[in-house]
Amino acid sequence: MNKVFALLLVTILLAGCNSNPAKKSNYYLLNSSTAQSESSQLIAQPDYVLERIRMPDYLVQPNLVMQLSDHRLHYAGYDIWAESLQAGVSKVLVSELQNRGLKIHDHSETDLEVNRLFVRIDHFYPTDNSEVILSGKYWVEDPVNRKVLSGSQFSFQGKLERDGYAHSVAKMRELVSRLSKQLNSELN
Repeated sequence: MNKVFALLLVTILLAGCNSNPAKKSNYYLLNSSTAQSESSQLIAQPDYVLERIRMPDYLVQPNLVMQLSDHRLHYAGYDIWAESLQAGVSKVLVSELQNRGLKIHDHSETDLEVNRLFVRIDHFYPTDNSEVILSGKYWVEDPVNRKVLSGSQFSFQGKLERDGYAHSVAKMRELVSRLSKQLNSELN
């Protein structure tokens, strides 16, 4: 009888130690398109090279960020970029600009002496006010003289219609598309 009681006690204790399964991470891509731009293979001599996207340190990490107040940011625990945000933004901009007819390469694809396009992103995240924000500055530099040829500030906002990071990432992608339109109109 003691053995049965001891076995029952051990079974109850072990059942009490059972925990919920670990929450799984969600991975997001800013550029989910698997199709490459047709024009990317045809450009022998680009007019522009997109240099590495510059971002503040709080955006150069794997977790998605949300602004909770004017001075408070929250890092998502299980919602993670599948690739660096810098790489994702670069891929979207190059692909969209090429599809709009602009002859441009990513900085990793060429070292030609052509005009350099620099993009600095200052803010890029969803907010607790159901918005998505993208702001910063871009400029074009002559590679020989290191002289700025043109440039401008940019600031885009989008409304979130649903909750969740998946919807936020889709809206963030739309803001990068709006930036590519502005870049295209200035560079062409």
